[in-house]
Amino acid sequence: MRIIPVIDTLRGVVVHAVKGHREEYHPLETEFSAAADPVEVASGLKSRFGCDELYVADLDGIMRGEADLSLLARLCRIGGMKVIADAGVNSPSKARALVDTGVVGVIVGTETLGRLEDLEEIIEVSGGVPVTGSIDIKGEKVISRCAALKGVRPLEAARMLEDNGVGQLILLDIGRVGSEVGVDVSLVEETVRAVDLPLLVGGGVASIEDVLALRNAGASGVLVATALYRGRLSRRDLDSVRGGG
Repeated sequence: MRIIPVIDTLRGVVVHAVKGHREEYHPLETEFSAAADPVEVASGLKSRFGCDELYVADLDGIMRGEADLSLLARLCRIGGMKVIADAGVNSPSKARALVDTGVVGVIVGTETLGRLEDLEEIIEVSGGVPVTGSIDIKGEKVISRCAALKGVRPLEAARMLEDNGVGQLILLDIGRVGSEVGVDVSLVEETVRAVDLPLLVGGGVASIEDVLALRNAGASGVLVATALYRGRLSRRDLDSVRGGG
């Protein structure tokens, strides 16, 4: 199972994301970096937990459409770290700019996608870089600017994204992010049964038991942030899951 640490960046620093209340996000307090510097935090996650993947939520891109491409490029230059990023991509030009930073995965979130029809061209311009569709939900409904996706059930969104050519899915419960309240295992099981794509899950992970429950539900990977920063998960925990224990 893939264990992928998450950093949320805003105005050049890592912030602590909680339940999608972005106006209340503050710089992350972590022993990895006194100034919440994204490169230092990412490097600390790699050395402490042995992670070779990183999920970056570029909130400048997601909220204002102004992705911090230079920061993403610096993160991509960390040795042995593969970066996948949600930077508010909703057009082919934004996808191309993100690919040029060196990311190994482009994430298109339902939150920022304006039209389903744009996905085909986004996938085309991304070339050999895989495109992942992120089902962004709050209160069990999909958040989106796209009329076809807004307010639908996650399962419907999963099928629509699959039909429009993405190679992987993320189920991201924004209302649970940073809360450590646990995960909705039943929704994960339903989603896994509904599509034929790998599924990553984020939002609410609080313990190794949550990670194991997601693995048993059929998830291909888990996105984790707060549980790592607060010491709820150890290197031994992660190694046991990554090794199939």
